[in-house]
Amino acid sequence: CDTCGGPHGRPQPSPAGLHLSWSHAHGVVAAAVAPGRLGVDVETGMRRGGHPIATVLSATERRLLSESADPEAVFLLAWTAKEALVKAGVAELDGFAGLTVLAGDTRLLPRHGDLSLDARRGDGFSAAAATPGSALWRTIDAAGGLAPLPLRAVGGAA
Repeated sequence: CDTCGGPHGRPQPSPAGLHLSWSHAHGVVAAAVAPGRLGVDVETGMRRGGHPIATVLSATERRLLSESADPEAVFLLAWTAKEALVKAGVAELDGFAGLTVLAGDTRLLPRHGDLSLDARRGDGFSAAAATPGSALWRTIDAAGGLAPLPLRAVGGAA
């Protein structure tokens, strides 16, 4: 645990000096590893009814959502990026409406502070990663195969 040092909280494989983040949702898993703090999130659908738009999206993002042909995809893109920032330790759930991560209805801003942002969409899922340096991440589908996206480098490293 980052706060108390106890054996709970996000996984941190410290022997190799690496940080790990992972997420799962209804048969899809996303995992990332990097030499610095990072976060990754994956969602397979959104229960927007439990998350009022005004408490999750910034004014700019609400405009993009209202103009989009695929509002659920816009919401998922913003949600997963913001969750990744929470997992990286630089955002809080109750601050989502004051945080803008979307550059358009299908893409993220390239950075949030010193963190690189990256996103993927696959068949029925959306995933995002936030990392201060390079990170490798994968998404894996319910059958255990790699989702239709290859291993990718975030932050410019291969």
